[in-house]
Amino acid sequence: MNFEQYLDKAWTDHASNSEKVAEEFSDGIELIQNNNDIEQMVQLMTHVFGTHLGSWQKGVEALQNLNKLSAFERNPDIEATLERSTAVLQLASGSSIGMQNFKASDQVRVLAMTSSALVERDIHRAREMFSDALRLAEKSSFEKEDPAHRSI
Repeated sequence: MNFEQYLDKAWTDHASNSEKVAEEFSDGIELIQNNNDIEQMVQLMTHVFGTHLGSWQKGVEALQNLNKLSAFERNPDIEATLERSTAVLQLASGSSIGMQNFKASDQVRVLAMTSSALVERDIHRAREMFSDALRLAEKSSFEKEDPAHRSI
């Protein structure tokens, strides 16, 4: 099995069998070849540990180990992806994070993704995060292509 096959299967199974998908993350990690694979794994792990399992700390620990992989090549894009996803899980757990360390676009993305992760567990906090994301997006002027738009 290669990484793409693993990823396809994990996304197919994640909603119906989240626990099993999370248990098999180590199998997927062994198949990672490059930063693109890491980025896709970050998205899957953040979604499963966050939205489906609410395993915030376990997710943070798993994400923090990805930059230790031999396939990890330092660059601003992958580092930003890891920082945003880690912030999402930390914020969802109730921990305070240094939002001021993120540019406005990334703040919107973190808030919107946290809202999504919380919506089934704590609708009030999810609504608060989403409202904060909208307020920040309204007062910021993002280009059409900015990923903040998609996150909302």
